[in-house]
Amino acid sequence: MSAYRKGYRAERDFMAYMAKIADFRSIRSSGSHTPIDILCGNGSMIYAVQVKYGTRKRKVNKEELREWAKHFMAKPVIASRKPHGEWVIEDV
Repeated sequence: MSAYRKGYRAERDFMAYMAKIADFRSIRSSGSHTPIDILCGNGSMIYAVQVKYGTRKRKVNKEELREWAKHFMAKPVIASRKPHGEWVIEDV
């Protein structure tokens, strides 16, 4: 499976996870060249999410994520998950 396909599946899985735990609705930024993969919110909170999946440590430009999140008045976070693991949400 390609890295693009794995990322797509991870993003869809995270969207389902957020809908389940807190009734969040999500918008995926498919093919964008921004650090935000998903915007999700529940009426009182908006998150700008960078999704990471797998065991390898990946670089994230946290400053750029913060800057982009400001445009949406969103809280920037990184959501990561190892195969068959639980989602970990880290504030940026």
